[in-house]
Amino acid sequence: MLRDVVKQGRIPHGVADTFYEDAAAITALERALHDLFTGWGYARIIPPTFEYYDMLVTQASEQLQDEVFRFFDREGQMLALRPDMTVQTARIAGSKLYDQALPLRFYYIGHVFRYEEPQAGKQREFTQAGIELLGADTALADAEALSLTIEALHQLGLRDFQINLGHIGYLAATLADVSLADAQRRNLELTIERRNPRDLAQVLDEYQIPKDIANVIRRLPHLSGDKHILQEAHALAINRDSAAALERLEQVYTILDQAGLSQHIILDLGEIRNMSYYTGIVFRGYISGLGFPVCGGGRYDTLVRNFGADLPAVGFALSLERVLSVTKAKEPIAPDILVQWGYHPLCAEQVNRMRKLGLRVEVDVLNRQETELVAYAQQRRVRRVLLCTDTAEFKLIEGSQSRWLSSEQLLGEMVLWKS
Repeated sequence: MLRDVVKQGRIPHGVADTFYEDAAAITALERALHDLFTGWGYARIIPPTFEYYDMLVTQASEQLQDEVFRFFDREGQMLALRPDMTVQTARIAGSKLYDQALPLRFYYIGHVFRYEEPQAGKQREFTQAGIELLGADTALADAEALSLTIEALHQLGLRDFQINLGHIGYLAATLADVSLADAQRRNLELTIERRNPRDLAQVLDEYQIPKDIANVIRRLPHLSGDKHILQEAHALAINRDSAAALERLEQVYTILDQAGLSQHIILDLGEIRNMSYYTGIVFRGYISGLGFPVCGGGRYDTLVRNFGADLPAVGFALSLERVLSVTKAKEPIAPDILVQWGYHPLCAEQVNRMRKLGLRVEVDVLNRQETELVAYAQQRRVRRVLLCTDTAEFKLIEGSQSRWLSSEQLLGEMVLWKS
């Protein structure tokens, strides 16, 4: 059985080989995000791919715990592949960087692993990119995380998207005086997310939620829209903490509106994240045609303290594969020019010039003759073939046309190719 798997080159369900244009497209997205995040003052963090299981599931929901890939080392300790990088960032900040000037700004790009059912743009191994802003509990910090989310989606070529923005504190404050087991609370949250009035009424009745609180919760899935929904939410607020959550949400929305970004924001008090460590704003980004969110994030003010320093934090993460499943972006991989190189100084000089200009240069290493080399270039969709000689002249072939150029003429051509 195993021999057959090896022979056939099969890979496990839920993972994928990425190559050629798709691999180049992922690399281009990563490069764009590197530039964006560093431009906003974020420094890269590179945590390990696997850690102790108990650490990685700190304050994680039951759903996420079920999705973690676990295994034992030779000493019998349970390890796990990281399901995301927020907890790892919290660990590093809380245990190693607590004495640094605040706030801390980090970004990451790397593979994460979750045992979930694969579908278009959704695999068990995927590339996650995101940021974490630690040490600032302000509406400005929340707004920065959202602003950077919007800019990241723009940088990745997305325009038609919306971000559903809520505040987990509103539901938490509403349920403050209700005794619910963890499983019951999570089931209630999932029912709110499904936005089915009949199911929600049934759960509220089953858990014997007091009538005044139940009335508020029934309205949550419908409190979605622009800033005007905050008026009804304020009227329904049953205590000071729920009102404070709405005030914070309004502050964040106002900052985004003043920055000209509110057209991407839908205020949604039915937006409930499945990471139990969230304490404040929560959000997900949705794209037309994709049945699940492409990104998500929120505020988590109690997570870092598990590892030492008590730092408030907010952040977001997105899946590059999900973005590609929507944009269908393909990055060209064909070289700009194919060179028949006789390994002499004159040719080496021209190849080095082209590469310093940023051109993609492939040198023939199979000693092909001109006819074979042109045929190969056509297969690879390479527009230009350069034949080197031991003189100061070079034969440039473009399609069915060819011409001889001096070193100076060739340099002039190179500049035009780059532009």
